[in-house]
Parts: sequence; C-alpha cells; structure tokens
Amino acid sequence: MSICPNCGKNTPEGKFCEFCGASLQVIPAPLAPQASQPATAPPVKKEKNVLISTITSAIWPGLGQAINGRGGFGVFLWSCFYLLYLLYTIAAPQFYVMAMSANIPSFKNMIHSLAQPEVYILILIAIWCYAVYDAYRTAKKMNTGESAYVELNPMQIVIFVVGSIIMSIVITGFVQILRDCVTA
Repeated sequence: MSICPNCGKNTPEGKFCEFCGASLQVIPAPLAPQASQPATAPPVKKEKNVLISTITSAIWPGLGQAINGRGGFGVFLWSCFYLLYLLYTIAAPQFYVMAMSANIPSFKNMIHSLAQPEVYILILIAIWCYAVYDAYRTAKKMNTGESAYVELNPMQIVIFVVGSIIMSIVITGFVQILRDCVTA
C-alpha cells in the first residue's frame, strides 16, 4: 500500500490512485546546475531590419519580400510591376494608334481606355507602394512575433534575382508578341 500524494488515501501499489486517479509516480526535481557546468545564456532574439527590407523593396519591388524570406511573392510583385511598365511603355502607344484607326465605336472606346497612360501610372504606383508597405509590415510582424521569423537565406535572394530576370525576359517576349499582333 502507498499513500496518494493528491488525496492522501491508502491505495494499492500501482501507477495511479484508485480513488482520485492521480499519478503515484514520483517525479524527480530538476537538478540545479553543478558548479562545473556553466549556465546557458538566454537565446538572443533575432530581428529583421525593417529599414533594409523597406528600402530594398522601394528600390526593386519584391526584393524586400525576398529579404523577409518570401522570395516567391517578391518575384510575383516584380513580375506585375514589370508587366505594367512594359505595357505602359510599349503597348499603350500601340493601343492608342489602334484606337484612332478603329471603325467600330465600342471597340474604339475599349482600346482607347487601354491607351490611357494615367491608368498604368496609377497601377504602377499602387504596386510599388504595396511592395514597400508589405516588406515593412512583414518585417515588423516578424520582430513582434506576430509572424514566424524567417532567417535571411542568401539562396532566397539568388532565387528572387534569377526568377525576376527570367520573368522579365518572358514578359518582354509576351509584350513584344502583343505589340506585333496589334501592329499587324
């Protein structure tokens, strides 16, 4: 027989008390560090540099996301930005010429609306602002613990740069084909 540490009743030997179900096993107290064993230092809290993430995304939309460990999203933002930039610089003037020569009024209005540079500029600014804000917000969330901290991986930066270059080539080819179709 043993005495239950929880209810104080005599109970047969075993792992649990028959009366209250508490464990009868003795849990050893944790050992204090020996004099020869150094105490471990508390872990150092890692933080993202919010300024670096924000500035790099302002210089190259999407790079701040890659620094924050979200390289795929950074490539997506860069691709959207670059596509609109090319449409603005290459295709919009072609759309304007096409709109002026169109004989169908509804088609002419639709194409003319695609030729408005203000639309492209506003969307470009919106994507750029979002990229900067998202890089800032993500770094802040990682620093406050709202989001999981992602260690800076140089491979993320390489993937972002290579992915952005590949997407830029693909998008440039797409816009060139679109321009050739419009002028043909």
